[in-house]
Amino acid sequence: MPSPKNKFKSWTMVMALAAAMALAACGQQSPTAPGAFRADPDLLTPAKGKPNNGGSLQIEYDYLRACQYVSPGSPGHGAINNVCGAPTWVVPGEVAMAALALQAGGYAAEAQLACDYLARVQRSDGSWYNQYSYDTPVDLGRFARMTAQAAMALGRIGGHDQALQRAVAYLKTLQDPALKQGQDDGLICGGYTDAGAVIRDRWTSDNAFALIVFDLAGETAARNQVAAGINQTLAAGDAWQAAVNELGFPVYLPFTWVHFAPAMLNADRFGVVYPAGLADRIATELQVTRGRDRGAVAQEANSTKLMPGMGFQASLAWQELGRSDLADSHTSWAEQTSGLWQVTPDEHGITGGWVDWKDGGSTAQTWERFVDTSAYYLMVKNGWQF
Repeated sequence: MPSPKNKFKSWTMVMALAAAMALAACGQQSPTAPGAFRADPDLLTPAKGKPNNGGSLQIEYDYLRACQYVSPGSPGHGAINNVCGAPTWVVPGEVAMAALALQAGGYAAEAQLACDYLARVQRSDGSWYNQYSYDTPVDLGRFARMTAQAAMALGRIGGHDQALQRAVAYLKTLQDPALKQGQDDGLICGGYTDAGAVIRDRWTSDNAFALIVFDLAGETAARNQVAAGINQTLAAGDAWQAAVNELGFPVYLPFTWVHFAPAMLNADRFGVVYPAGLADRIATELQVTRGRDRGAVAQEANSTKLMPGMGFQASLAWQELGRSDLADSHTSWAEQTSGLWQVTPDEHGITGGWVDWKDGGSTAQTWERFVDTSAYYLMVKNGWQF
């Protein structure tokens, strides 16, 4: 599932040539020997036991490894491309999710290599651009979530304390009322546009990821301020607002993963209060309840586009909220009915990954198998928690 260029919707492919070049490079081999690094033993707590690296799950670990570019001396060395191939479509947040899944699944060397790449392309102010080709920025926006996700991977996997501290310092600037303007609500704002303008909106998803980063860095005061802001400013009945502006007014967005991000990320351990009825709200807004696609999850409320990646994100929240039955229903659809799981080699000989969506009789192209979808699938199947 591609990283949203506008925070919430899949962007239109604007790099078709680069994607074609990337596909031609599929099949890069990843390292298997463990490297030396400082690991966090609490990484992705396996709530249902040890990681299962056999059978169907191995297909997804292997796909993530196939998407990692391994070419020592190259500026793209270690990057996990958004789809299989050369690193011409590298999204820091997606690199982070894939690295976390690899680390928790026992692929420590690959995870460390991805973090090495993230540390190399980090800006001096601690942030990351939204997208890179090798190490060259191609989307000059700097959304807060990109930095929060990348920093979370660095903090969990280890080995880059200085890069983590720079990222934390950057995220704290987004919490400063002098920058974000408007209410002093404890929340971080959305970062910067590609033109360098401050995004003053406070997004629920950005703040949910920032909670984890502040906690990893021992920034208790900043973490608690964000948690209070989520409870006091972003709570909205049986879900959360997608975002509020600097004056505290809701930013409208059709119901999607942003509205349940704190539960997906297990944020109650930081004092975030889950809205009553959240699990049912997610199901009512997004999940198909009858017919051949029963259990499928839509991209957003009232959409007919069914997306495994959105469903795996919803499933993480459902597992956290005690509704594994809803998560199991989606997994059954995804694995057995959707036809979107690439369990046989594609035209380039690559197995694994999830074709991004289906809508009636149409589907995304076969190469559109995004690494964050595979990562979230592995998290759901292993019962991992953030």
